[in-house]
Amino acid sequence: MKQIVRQATYKTTQWSGGITREICIFPATASLAARNFDLRISSAVIDTPESNFSDFTGYRRYLMPLNGEIVLYPSASEPQSAAENGAVGEENAVKLSATDLFEFDGGQAMRSRNTSGAIDFNVIVRRDLPITARIALDNCSTLPSGRTILFALTDCLVDDTPLARHDAAICEGVYTVKGSVVLIHIP
Repeated sequence: MKQIVRQATYKTTQWSGGITREICIFPATASLAARNFDLRISSAVIDTPESNFSDFTGYRRYLMPLNGEIVLYPSASEPQSAAENGAVGEENAVKLSATDLFEFDGGQAMRSRNTSGAIDFNVIVRRDLPITARIALDNCSTLPSGRTILFALTDCLVDDTPLARHDAAICEGVYTVKGSVVLIHIP
């Protein structure tokens, strides 16, 4: 079974720093506000140069930039404003890579500095739910059991179905991908 989720149909929400597009949430009846979800995948357009991450205690997060630069500052290592003192906390800074998902505890205090209009890809998963989160830069196929969410980093094919860049597919069972995707597998 395969469900295609087009970028144009993502649920969009305004927040203080920009716009978030919810790609999927499980279970489907869950909500971000109630914090009763097992897994949520989203992408945000970040309009502010600095941002504080919401507290998701009890969850793990995976993050990567899709466009622009995003630098994370864990805990209290970053000043309240970059204008106050740009050098504080630089030794703990993590510059995110568009070819790697950065994993961190959802309850960890985190700030970011971003280029205006940066776009991120964000996975929030209940801490006790085992998942595989990785980037497949060419082709991949067949995880025989469980559910896999594929997020297209380039135009690609899932089986014979075309996905445009930033579309998604939710697959159960066997599939084949031609192209580059973020792959989230739930056994």
